[in-house]
Amino acid sequence: MKRIALIAAGIVLVLASAGISAGADFSGDGKDDIALFRPSSGMWVIRNYTRTYLGQGGDIPLAYELSGSTTARPAVFRPSEGFFAVQGMGRFYLGGAGDIPIGEGYGPNPGPYDYIVRPGDAADLASALESDTYSTVFVPEGTCVVSQLITVDNVRQIVGASNRRTVIQFTANNNLTVNEDYCRIANIQFEHEAANPSFIALVDVAGNSWVTVENCRFDGNSNVQTGLSFDASSTWLKVLNCYAVELTYGFYGDATVQGAVFSNCQVNNTLIGFYGCPNLSSCMVSGSSGAAIGFDWCRRLSSCEVNEAGIGFRNCKNVAACLVDGSSYSSDAGFRACDNVSGCEAYSCSWGFQSCHGLAASAAGSCDADWPGTEHRDTVSTWEY
Repeated sequence: MKRIALIAAGIVLVLASAGISAGADFSGDGKDDIALFRPSSGMWVIRNYTRTYLGQGGDIPLAYELSGSTTARPAVFRPSEGFFAVQGMGRFYLGGAGDIPIGEGYGPNPGPYDYIVRPGDAADLASALESDTYSTVFVPEGTCVVSQLITVDNVRQIVGASNRRTVIQFTANNNLTVNEDYCRIANIQFEHEAANPSFIALVDVAGNSWVTVENCRFDGNSNVQTGLSFDASSTWLKVLNCYAVELTYGFYGDATVQGAVFSNCQVNNTLIGFYGCPNLSSCMVSGSSGAAIGFDWCRRLSSCEVNEAGIGFRNCKNVAACLVDGSSYSSDAGFRACDNVSGCEAYSCSWGFQSCHGLAASAAGSCDADWPGTEHRDTVSTWEY
């Protein structure tokens, strides 16, 4: 018999004595109340306070206590389904037949969520994310194979347990489309099943403002065009600590979008790493001999790096402290057709800086041609290893 230690969804669940009565402060007067649960009817009776209905035969009665609160609510655990329900709050799945819910000692509190998805249940996942009732959804470890388009219209937090162990795997031309401003997506791996090639994005946030995507992984298995897509109306987008692999485009958007930020993101083995992305810092593209371009049509880049790509930076503007290392791939060009480049370096490329304008404090090394077609250079240097 497993025992589930549970401090989840920002709550404390206290096991009822003998599974028949639950003692806790339901009325908020600072004293424990005597409470009875009648399984045959799902009726709760709280002495000198109220009677209500929740649950059914076979359910274990619990007292739900919100973190930071001293007032409890009636709750039940249904072992046959691993189902929890809390009066006036959410419902979620955790555990199964033979499990016993207990109180403290589980570990870090993952925060308050309206709904926790049953592990590996794609239908439950889709229902929760498309719900008009829930605003926060937690997705536990496990793989959900999703054979439908999921459209988020109300949920504002979608949080997984781990971006390598919480997996949402789409089939055919299905994906996650976000139609809700201020939505936050975190700690989830989005991937394609590696069959039935799709030409859409795994996650599409186009048309929405203040969306945050962090600690997520996008794996196209060489069958999906884009990991994350956005457009000029996706204002104040934040993409933080994300990773994309085996895609045509890692991150695809419009560099004119207002206030978007990309920080500490990495792309590996894609045709183009970042296309049309603005305000990038500490981002990296590693081609593994598969990338054609690291950064294309991007704006305002700082401390970014490209390894093993045909072209490091192309058609980019306002580039500072960026590096192209072509030594493992014999890159065609480090920087091509880029404007306003400062403090950057390219080495072991066919062309270091090609057809660029406005260079300052930059360097090219061990390139066949260092500055072909480049204009307005200031304090640049060339060296050979």
